[in-house]
Amino acid sequence: MEVKLQYVVGIEDIPDEVLRLTPDTEAGDLHSSIVEAKALVSQRLIPEAIEHLQTIKKEMYLINRRILDIEGILRGYDSVQNQDQEVVFPEGMIETEDTLQTEVEEE
Repeated sequence: MEVKLQYVVGIEDIPDEVLRLTPDTEAGDLHSSIVEAKALVSQRLIPEAIEHLQTIKKEMYLINRRILDIEGILRGYDSVQNQDQEVVFPEGMIETEDTLQTEVEEE
């Protein structure tokens, strides 16, 4: 079972958090695993090769899932960093602590 986690960090800490979340897997690790799978096939150890390929697929899935998470975080971060500094509210609307409300006109 998989569970999506959610937590809060300061906007200035997002790049460091992304670095922490980035997988440490080296491209050479994947290459070595594929070479090993090919060796198993060449030795006609087909069941072992299939099992090894399934392990590779699982590792790739986990890495891909983490990369997708990181990409989403960076897209959100980039969007916030590139926002205009001045926020323009629709006429008659004001910002409160966490919502927009209709402005109350004084009589």
